[in-house]
Amino acid sequence: MFNLIDLYRNGQIGYEDFKRILTDGEDVCENPIVNGKRPTNKMSFDWQLKAKQQIGFFLNRNYKNLEDSYDVVTNKSVICTYAMFKQWVELKAVLSGFNLTDKLMQELFSDLDPHKKGHLVLNDWLTSFDGYKNDELHLVELQDFISSSFFSATDAWNFFIKHAWQQEGEGIDLHCFKLACCELLPNRFTERDLENIWDKLVQRFDTNAISKIKFLKLFEGQSFCGSLKLTPATVNKSFRSRVMTRSQTDTTIKRRVNSRMQAIEPNLSDIHSKLRMFAKSSSKTLEQVFSRRDPDNTGNITNLQFRDSIRELNIG
Repeated sequence: MFNLIDLYRNGQIGYEDFKRILTDGEDVCENPIVNGKRPTNKMSFDWQLKAKQQIGFFLNRNYKNLEDSYDVVTNKSVICTYAMFKQWVELKAVLSGFNLTDKLMQELFSDLDPHKKGHLVLNDWLTSFDGYKNDELHLVELQDFISSSFFSATDAWNFFIKHAWQQEGEGIDLHCFKLACCELLPNRFTERDLENIWDKLVQRFDTNAISKIKFLKLFEGQSFCGSLKLTPATVNKSFRSRVMTRSQTDTTIKRRVNSRMQAIEPNLSDIHSKLRMFAKSSSKTLEQVFSRRDPDNTGNITNLQFRDSIRELNIG
């Protein structure tokens, strides 16, 4: 369950991931971070889709390019057999946390083989995984965290600009961007990760500093569901000292209660259904449960903390 919820494949889940249990899963997945920019008829919590995502980001992080990774997996053979694929997955612990049986591993391999040849070729490999890019993932993760934490894009701007050394009218530079991101998400991104995100932003806007207008443009069409508001009077207070209440968001989320999630464990759909039922009927909000497992208000919980939360709710 934890691996299906962990959208950004970083071994932790944030509150926005936690609440996604209740908002995703009913519709065909259109999130490019999950489907690798490929049209699919699978749902957001489909285990094969999430497994492909995990493989895709593993390849992106550990190999120069997909062609090189294919050569490693196949030992420079033209075709990739199921035995080759399985050996590589197990040797590198690529799907750590999924605990797939041999039958499920075969189903996953078959899903990568659209023409059902019984083996993969390089084109299958490229088609399956070329949509997963780390730098793009990091940018989307940052945008999602900002939109789920702040009340509006303007409030987010006020937070970022407080770190600027120059006048507000000149905008945010790389140094300011790094300081703000490290305060928002401490220890999440490396310095190089932040520089890569910044490079994508300056390429998009063709500038070395991001103005308020361009910052707001980043979030066009993106809804904000956080409660953190920043004014000139509050902008210098510690971001982490303010607990963002999300009970109103929780109430809105409760309207969606049906699950079509496919299971990789016998009781996974049952746990998912119980989570939805809990959110609909309990006086204790998901945010209260999440915050209890996140005493330092880091915004993330680990696999073990998530399991403790599930036990606390008596649903798994």
